[in-house]
Amino acid sequence: MFLQLYKDRNITVASQNLYISQQGMSKSIANLEKEVGFPLFKRSVSGVKYRG
Repeated sequence: MFLQLYKDRNITVASQNLYISQQGMSKSIANLEKEVGFPLFKRSVSGVKYRG
């Protein structure tokens, strides 16, 4: 999921490409960010951007 979101830079597009719901994608990324202890993406109305 992380790599697909990094590639697509859009939660809706990435979730469609993985055949999962947008809500499921957002929750999975939020759980991953919680696990690593910091935000991985900067979210905006135009999409997401990797913080690394």
